[in-house]
Amino acid sequence: GVPQVGIDLLVDSTVPEGAGVSSSAALGVALVRGLCAAFSIPAPPAQTVARLAQRIENDFIGLQCGIMDHMVSATGKARSAMHLDCRDLSYNLHSLPAGHVFLVIHSGSGRKLSEGIYNERVAECRAAAEAMGVASLRDAEAAQIADIDDKLVRQRAQHVLSENDRVNAAAQALASADVVTLGALITASHQSLATDYEVSSAPLDMLVKTTLSAGALGSRLTGAGFGGCIVCLAAADLADDIVAAAQEAVPGSWLLDSIAC
Repeated sequence: GVPQVGIDLLVDSTVPEGAGVSSSAALGVALVRGLCAAFSIPAPPAQTVARLAQRIENDFIGLQCGIMDHMVSATGKARSAMHLDCRDLSYNLHSLPAGHVFLVIHSGSGRKLSEGIYNERVAECRAAAEAMGVASLRDAEAAQIADIDDKLVRQRAQHVLSENDRVNAAAQALASADVVTLGALITASHQSLATDYEVSSAPLDMLVKTTLSAGALGSRLTGAGFGGCIVCLAAADLADDIVAAAQEAVPGSWLLDSIAC
């Protein structure tokens, strides 16, 4: 019953679009908080801000994304990684490993999620959950994957279940400052994204391969894939060499950010 009216806004940002670095989630969170401030509306709790920002994408843009990126934008802390439970939005923050950097390297090619491939993956995951008789893939056991007849749907389930395990293992690695294990998990994540979830691209794969050869502890695509960026974990003193190798291997690639731990 509330009339929908427009508003003129100017958005100024250094976050590139279509790069897999959560620009839409960041914009949604900024919009919710900015509009509350502009109209003297009491600021809602951070989790509510994240849910509202997610609804912008789900209900108005048509992208069936989850809430992870919005929660990080709304509640994240610098130089910390968030271990988030997307069901109840509880989370823990882990300090990033000292003496290391996360390099965010753009492949030089962007992507458009609204074209339907992202939503297609969401539908495949829902089909996998239905085939296994669970409400969500997080409720399934690895042995149940064999119950899925469709090969592609089975691959999607394999990625999600194995990725959940990697996330929990990565949180443990961060808690114990085990950068070698953390790096291996990051790389294994990319391999699963490329093979089972099929959202990588030739430039992204080449960047991962090159950065690992140049000394990165772990590399993977970030965001939804199909283009955009990779993120790699490396010792700080190797950062320049890794970036140089990446730019030589993939013309048009560039360093978007270097996040010191």
